[in-house]
Amino acid sequence: MDLKEVVLNYLTDNDEGMKHLITWFLNEVMQEEANQQTGAGRYRRTSSRKAYRNGQRKRTLKTRHGELILNKPQLRDIPFQTKVFERYSRTEKALESAILESYLQGVSTRKIQEIVAHLGVEKISASYVSKIATELDQNVHLFLSRPIETYIPYLFVDASYFKIRDGIRYTNKALLVIAGIRSDGFREILGARIADCEDELTWEDLFSELKERGVGKVDLVISDGHKGIQAAAERVFTGSSWQMCHVHFIRAVLRKLPKKQHKEIAQMLKDSLSDPRRLQECADELEIRGFPRAADTVERFIPGLLNYRIAPPDHWRRIRTTNMLERLNKELKRRSRTIGAFPNDASLLRLAGTILMDINEEWITSRRYLSGSDVIVCQDTRGGISSSLDTLPYISAFGGINCFNFNRDDKVNTKKLNISQETLFNLEDNLLLFFTGYSRSASAVLKEQDDKSKKDDLVMIENLHSVKEMGYKSKMALENGDLEEFATLMNIHWEQKKQRSGGVSNDWINKWYEVALNNGAIGGKLIGAGGGGFLMFYADNHKELRHAMLREGLQELRFRFDFEGSKVVTSS
Repeated sequence: MDLKEVVLNYLTDNDEGMKHLITWFLNEVMQEEANQQTGAGRYRRTSSRKAYRNGQRKRTLKTRHGELILNKPQLRDIPFQTKVFERYSRTEKALESAILESYLQGVSTRKIQEIVAHLGVEKISASYVSKIATELDQNVHLFLSRPIETYIPYLFVDASYFKIRDGIRYTNKALLVIAGIRSDGFREILGARIADCEDELTWEDLFSELKERGVGKVDLVISDGHKGIQAAAERVFTGSSWQMCHVHFIRAVLRKLPKKQHKEIAQMLKDSLSDPRRLQECADELEIRGFPRAADTVERFIPGLLNYRIAPPDHWRRIRTTNMLERLNKELKRRSRTIGAFPNDASLLRLAGTILMDINEEWITSRRYLSGSDVIVCQDTRGGISSSLDTLPYISAFGGINCFNFNRDDKVNTKKLNISQETLFNLEDNLLLFFTGYSRSASAVLKEQDDKSKKDDLVMIENLHSVKEMGYKSKMALENGDLEEFATLMNIHWEQKKQRSGGVSNDWINKWYEVALNNGAIGGKLIGAGGGGFLMFYADNHKELRHAMLREGLQELRFRFDFEGSKVVTSS
């Protein structure tokens, strides 16, 4: 075929002519490559010849214009090398890339076939599709089972639903997604799973899997009001607090109201979300206006609405809602919209997992999600403390309930208390913790005590000796299961502690403590790593105390004893 014939074919039949034109051109390219590699043209006798030709072989090549049949030269003494197939063999990779990219962008199967046909392939074999699917599945599995090697203080949990074909019918199944904010302030997607429903056992199994992969202590679990999530998080992540998403809270209340009331009540709820007293007032207002179901919903979620305030204020806006996951779920829905229904669970997880991998890569390579100076730093001190009193701030890291003896030589002896399971259960159940919003300078209080002790202040020394004796009495009360005696000692200790320094308490704390004693509390103490901020009470009558503290504007924080060893969180 000469050049004139090729051009005429192109002018008379554009599509077929283009195939002939490319075939002619690539054959000519390979002939020139053969000349260079043999050192001589065809049939030429020359001393520079390095090899002889040995005919040619038909070779097919897929291009965007269809399949071409080329004449690949063969050499007798050396292998023939050509850049034609090296370059155009990328068509298969381009084809694979086109299929994968189209699939991940949510392009329908019919449109993918059109894209593939444009590359010159009329039909995709089942084995080829299986090859691509297997590669994706392996990547998704590695991503969702990778070790988690960093501290995750904030855990976000949510689910979205997709249609999946089940035999001859279609069902809605849940895609459970868990993401977290790491100690360095960056977001990371931690896990995903397909489930028939969102029940407690399913969430508990997924949380347990996270623990096996390396997630340890979690400070805050943020989700909607699903009871299964709350129960599972409480059981698996002992000591964590649950934060009700503010957006889901407002939606839950509005569902119990006539539509004409939505705008007014939504604004009232938004204005109240920073103050537990106003939330209770909202519930009372809804009750008065004849909306008892909405009032019950507000009261039910109050204990979980302000737990985000245990974090640094710079974090509050980011961790009081699940907006981070809501945007992620919208992207999953957008990318799967044209697919309609998935043929099976594996196909949904394949697509969702790959999208989550892309989003995760974007998260960990983009800007820090929690910016500013309040980046969380975790120090795991479960291995124990040294003998120096300088390590006193970390004594809680042992986990469980312990007795510490501080000796004159600065040595510290540690011994776990022998407490029955029944006593531990009752103690944990009857201790209530409330966030005051106030803090104090622990260093100033301790300096005042130290100065008085060094001056041999007899009142101070006697007070400190009395506190030591109460420590031993408290140990005995706990080991004997006498919790009422333990609570009474808490009250005595608080009164004596206030005598040591005027900075230990203030008028507000004194008022709240008195209110608590008048509403079921037997004893209590101010706690918070030396700076205060929390009031803990022992009470048999939980309901009366909770309502009294709520009226005072104090937010209750649910907690569990940690027997594995805690982590110290600081801001830096």
